[in-house]
Amino acid sequence: MGQAGQGKSTFVAKGIEAADQPAVWVNIDATDADPSRFLMNLTLAFQDRWATLDFKAVTNNLGTPVSPEKAPIIYHLWAQTFWENVPAEVRLVLDALEIVPKTSLTYQIIEALIHTAPESVQITLISRTRPPLKIERQKLDNKALVFDNESVAFNITETADFLRRTHQLNLNNEVIDYIHTYTEGWVVGIIFIAQWLRRKKVDHREVDLKKRLSQAVPRDIYTYIAEEVFNALSHADRQFLLQTAFLESFEPEFVGKILKIDNSTIMLKRLALAHEDRAFPFS
Repeated sequence: MGQAGQGKSTFVAKGIEAADQPAVWVNIDATDADPSRFLMNLTLAFQDRWATLDFKAVTNNLGTPVSPEKAPIIYHLWAQTFWENVPAEVRLVLDALEIVPKTSLTYQIIEALIHTAPESVQITLISRTRPPLKIERQKLDNKALVFDNESVAFNITETADFLRRTHQLNLNNEVIDYIHTYTEGWVVGIIFIAQWLRRKKVDHREVDLKKRLSQAVPRDIYTYIAEEVFNALSHADRQFLLQTAFLESFEPEFVGKILKIDNSTIMLKRLALAHEDRAFPFS
């Protein structure tokens, strides 16, 4: 759990890549606020991974309305049936869970999936906000781990190491502390500032940086990109960037395997050519 750009999905994706375990990655969207649509999207994601899976016993009554009073019992039974029809060992990832309103019954389905999952199943929830799930017992039993903003944000040592090693910026401790305080360890913010610093003359960049940050509010770069750049893209380009935004870098083959995006190479080249002259608001 953490704000945008904190590396939540990167952490999970690299763990999946390194693990010898099949995974199903579900990118949550607005339709998943409807429990029936979420159930359908979930089963389709598993069938996309294993085409021979048969979920008829699960999906037969999807159109039947479920009242909030009966939801816990019905979804518990549904979840049990669901796990009986999937491979014994699998990792399920639900990404961008914050999109689903906290009042949605979809969370009761997710809760039922967690409570009925076999020991060999791992469920990972990625969200910018804390989902309304009752998993206290799982946490007490060390069966559930929660990583929040503080866990995924860079501390001052990590910020210094990232700036000096990754971006080859020889900055003094005062400037690094200033950057860390301004960004609150927000990885994307640190990256933008690092890119800006690399374009500045060494003799003036530290003074210019303090002046620039004193005139801005945290995340104004992100707001600019969201409003001025991102919304101007085509729907296909926006979807591609949303699906790959959590990756600091990637190979097209990796994207195709994890996110099932077949034309990533073509899209990357087109986006790079179309926006090579686009200036960051920090310029």
